[in-house]
Amino acid sequence: MESTIEVAIDVVPILGLALTAAFIIGKIAHQLNIPQVTGYILTGVVFGPTGFNLLSEDVVTSFESINDIAFGLILFNIGGEFHRNFFKQVAWTHVRYSLVYGGLIFLIVFFSCFLFAGFTELDLAGRLVVSSFLGIVATAAAPPTTLLVIKENHAEEGALAQTVMVFLALGTILSVVGSHVIALIFQNLGVWSGQSDGHLVQLLYLLWSIGGSVLAGFLLGLMLSYWEQREQEESELLLAVICSIIFGLALSHYLHLEPLLISLFMGFFLVNLSPAGLMIHVKIKGMGLSIYAIFFVLAGAHIHLQEQVVSIGVLGIGYVLSRIVAMLVSSTLAARLTKEQVKVGRYMGWATLSHAGAAMAIVIKLRGEVAVSAEIIETVVLSSIFIFEIIGPVTLRHALIRFGEVKVGAILDHVTSRATFSIVDMFHYLWSNLGLLSPNHDHHYCVTTIKPLVDRSVVAVNAKANMSEVISYIRTHSSAIYPVVDDDHLFKGVLSINELKRAMFDPLFCRMVVAERLIVDQVEISEDSTIEEAITLFGQRAVEALPVTRSNSNMLVGIIYHKDVIFAAHK
Repeated sequence: MESTIEVAIDVVPILGLALTAAFIIGKIAHQLNIPQVTGYILTGVVFGPTGFNLLSEDVVTSFESINDIAFGLILFNIGGEFHRNFFKQVAWTHVRYSLVYGGLIFLIVFFSCFLFAGFTELDLAGRLVVSSFLGIVATAAAPPTTLLVIKENHAEEGALAQTVMVFLALGTILSVVGSHVIALIFQNLGVWSGQSDGHLVQLLYLLWSIGGSVLAGFLLGLMLSYWEQREQEESELLLAVICSIIFGLALSHYLHLEPLLISLFMGFFLVNLSPAGLMIHVKIKGMGLSIYAIFFVLAGAHIHLQEQVVSIGVLGIGYVLSRIVAMLVSSTLAARLTKEQVKVGRYMGWATLSHAGAAMAIVIKLRGEVAVSAEIIETVVLSSIFIFEIIGPVTLRHALIRFGEVKVGAILDHVTSRATFSIVDMFHYLWSNLGLLSPNHDHHYCVTTIKPLVDRSVVAVNAKANMSEVISYIRTHSSAIYPVVDDDHLFKGVLSINELKRAMFDPLFCRMVVAERLIVDQVEISEDSTIEEAITLFGQRAVEALPVTRSNSNMLVGIIYHKDVIFAAHK
């Protein structure tokens, strides 16, 4: 018992260090226009057996339960996306498209891998088993990776993102159910090891595994819906969801159910059983980043490049290539067959290349099989995951950008700039809040100055932003005024909405205009100005808000509102 506690104590600092590194590397990746999830996975690779081996296989195994909960929460979020409003927006064409898309992927990968398996020592039956399993596993995208990239780029409402979400759910169901069906078929044909029970018992077991998982998801969703109507505390609701996911994992273990399907359908039934279920789903989505970071760091630590690069072989390379080709070809062909948007078909393959989660869960279950083909399937899939998890997030982000679904704030950091709060200012506010700073000893925080009244959460637009970037900026940022700054965050002026309207209806001017040419007002106020000076300036300008600059430079620090100045003057 003591040794277990000592191991846990040793492991926690390592995980904390890895998560800190993941946060930093994720920020660097974002600055390089690379999805943050790629940074998280690379952090796991560096800290895992491939790199420093701080997150060794034993350490990663000790966090397996956290990993399962994180994956359950991710699938819960995906299931929750299929609410009433989503069904109103999404067309049934997306559903038909996703089914055809998944079916074509299976067929192409199956036939390709059957040919590549000819380079191995497998007999005909073994080649059929391996190619069938690889074909069905290939249909599984990576819900965690895909969901995080879509969330990071604020692209949840676009046609491509909606189709991707539909495929994530259907692909997970198809791969899980399909793997059971394939195993049952080959067991009955005598070419795959399995239970010695009769055909009827095996069929009933399959139906129970799938139907029971849906039933368990329904009951847990019903329980949550009932509970949330009687619970007002948000923290209690979040705890209830986590407990339900853990309970679902326990049910899957003791009742031989599918934990992936339980979590998926629990989220689905929650948002559709109660009008307030959607509120829980939205709140759970908001806390996802820390859970996702843990999941992807541990996923990266699972990768053993030294072993997997050597063992991937011809079949592994063939699987990677055939899955990429299958997804790119199937996306376009499925669009033609189902009358889906041509543009969706063009980018869907690139958007769903990520490969982990469900695929990993399926092949890990094969470890109990004694057949040689089971070991080959596991080696091929686990070796391919590193490749797909590195390139998948990048191609998904590229597809979302090219499709036009990524908001300007997510892809063009040079367009906007946020005012910063200096370290000195932070300490001044700390002393003030602790009652250690007297207004008589520091004129900056005297009640007669406007400095404490400045709203510093303002996002300004870059002076070089073009017309489309300016429009996207205004559409995604609600503010009384829209300050314009240069690359050094020095204040240039305030955007004129009237000038923007004029430019929008002048095609020639619209193509040449940048934010700096839309400025008409360059009046600002220093953060050290008195309240009386601010009242006078507001009276002269007759405006609702004024930009505020630093006293010793022209750097924008925020904006101040007329009403706040009036209230401060009457205290």
